Amino acid sequence: MIKAKDTDLSKYKIVFCESIQALEWAYKNGLRRDATIKASSPAMLWNKNPNIKHIEDFWSRDNIKKFQLNIEKYSIDIYDSIVELPGISHEVALCVARDIIRFDRVLFKAACLTKKDLNAPIVAG
Repeated sequence: MIKAKDTDLSKYKIVFCESIQALEWAYKNGLRRDATIKASSPAMLWNKNPNIKHIEDFWSRDNIKKFQLNIEKYSIDIYDSIVELPGISHEVALCVARDIIRFDRVLFKAACLTKKDLNAPIVAG
């Protein structure tokens, strides 16, 4: 178990954080005040901290529309492929397709990452 006194976040320049309380904890544990904080929660974005950046700024209306249209197509394709398998009911195929569609949230967030995010030391809180 990591204790607060053993935590040093001073090396991180990019932080993914959705909680003001977690961010304050990070500052108390060495996070530099000039670190870039990437967030999407309203509480974080409405905060007066100038270093908090909206992680979803990447998304334009056209990008979101394209993303959603692709989800619709692959969800139908997934359902159609699964329901044809022997012993798979309509309900099971729907559940599998639904769970795969829920994964789009992860894909959506991953699409917000930049090369800099992936190559720099980061911390998520």
